[in-house]
Amino acid sequence: MFLLIICGFTACEDKLDTDPTDKVSGTIIFEDETAAQTALDGIAYLMYQGYYVTYNVNHAGGYQSSILAQELMGDDMITTNPNNWYGMDYTLFYTSNVGRSQTDDGSRSYNVWNMMYTIISNANYIIAQDGNLGQNGTEAKNILAQAYAIRAFSYFELIQTFQKTYKGNENAPGVPVYTEPTRAGDEGKPRGTVADVYTQINADMTRAMTLYEESGKQVQTHPSHMDYYVAKGIEAKIASTR
Repeated sequence: MFLLIICGFTACEDKLDTDPTDKVSGTIIFEDETAAQTALDGIAYLMYQGYYVTYNVNHAGGYQSSILAQELMGDDMITTNPNNWYGMDYTLFYTSNVGRSQTDDGSRSYNVWNMMYTIISNANYIIAQDGNLGQNGTEAKNILAQAYAIRAFSYFELIQTFQKTYKGNENAPGVPVYTEPTRAGDEGKPRGTVADVYTQINADMTRAMTLYEESGKQVQTHPSHMDYYVAKGIEAKIASTR
């Protein structure tokens, strides 16, 4: 009886599900298209949630805040009250009356850097499954296409924010480029050049368009999804900026 009990426990132990119940591992999340789409939806959420800065997250976070900041940094918008939430962006003067500086963790620089690299990091985990995800069926190709387009878009936002425009500045310092999954503690990469960043952006967009076309140019099934036509618009913007 004792031996039967021991053998029974041993057999049971070999079949135990050891995956945690409060999180999903990186290998399991990509076992099918539905799970990978869930991960992609998480990236879409990262683009509008407002928790990338420590100072007043409801006003300073999310990609929408970056759009407003970019508009105010241009030459075609005028405000009679530069002491508003985007006064620092409008005046290009990052030592405002609320005590924020260009380098602290409540600044526009911190917000854009942290947001875009968080999105890139998540996209890299999906892109790493190119060739494996669902045997690259139609749905898998569409998911991978979105991940490539999102990564290209993120690097495009970063290089515009942290360096001058492409023409005439091709050899100026760019931003670090990561194309594989990273983890806390990994060694950081150097900045490279502006041309290096745009080379990666163009490669990602080319791969994205190939996958979109192979998947049948599927249109959005949800407003948060970046379909073929949204990606084409981003591709055109990248081309016109260059």
